Amino acid sequence: MIVLSVRTSIKDQHKSELKKRYLIMKLYRLLTGSDDAAFCHKITLALNQGWELYGSPTTAIRADGTPFCGQAVTKEVLGKDYEPDIKLSEQ
Repeated sequence: MIVLSVRTSIKDQHKSELKKRYLIMKLYRLLTGSDDAAFCHKITLALNQGWELYGSPTTAIRADGTPFCGQAVTKEVLGKDYEPDIKLSEQ
């Protein structure tokens, strides 16, 4: 257990040093859709484009009784600064 916290601490310290040296932009997206294969493919595509899951998925029921899902994802992009008009899906 101590080893894990030391590794985490070193990883966090290394990340902090990188952020000081380089411009690192952190992006956030909430992917949503019907609870079907298309939604799973949307998440799979994002993961394969370098996005990471953030938190647990969520499910709600629409008024018509069909389930609707959401999953937050984040990604760090090196060498770019945030602009409000940035297209998150293209990063």
